[in-house]
Amino acid sequence: MKENGAAIFEEKGESMSLKCKYFQYADNEDLQLEWTEAKKRNKVRVASFLKEKTGYVVSPDAMFDVQVRFLS
Repeated sequence: MKENGAAIFEEKGESMSLKCKYFQYADNEDLQLEWTEAKKRNKVRVASFLKEKTGYVVSPDAMFDVQVRFLS
């Protein structure tokens, strides 16, 4: 069962006012494509940096995205 974004945020006790303004972009295909291309470019930059600094060759396609949230 797929939950809507509002239910997820409410369950976590987070403010909806900040989150709701981003829902309008969820189905924007142009933005999604731009976002995906930017992530790919950055992965290529990281792979180049690693090769330059360490000599290790890392495929940008082998990298994955992570999200880190600091809890206080």
